[in-house]
Amino acid sequence: MKLLHTSDWHVGKQLRGQSRADEHRAVLAEITGIAAAHEVDLVVVAGDLFDTASPSPEAQGIVAVGADWQRSALALTLAAGGLGAWSIDTSRRAREKLSP
Repeated sequence: MKLLHTSDWHVGKQLRGQSRADEHRAVLAEITGIAAAHEVDLVVVAGDLFDTASPSPEAQGIVAVGADWQRSALALTLAAGGLGAWSIDTSRRAREKLSP
């Protein structure tokens, strides 16, 4: 089994009042591409998925829709950290709300 271990994404973080949403989308697309290219069986996010304990709908959408885990057929496991308690059920709800 191949794992891709990641952590501390901090999706939703702003830097001096500037959104980093485009950067987060690009990095998640890159992670998805790396995992697919290396035939990874499981992507692990070991804490601090979001930058706050109450992520914005945009931040949730970046993770749920931007990474497009379902379409890529990658399995994703989230380990709650101080700022990243989130569930796959939440990602499905966010995907349904944010998908065109």
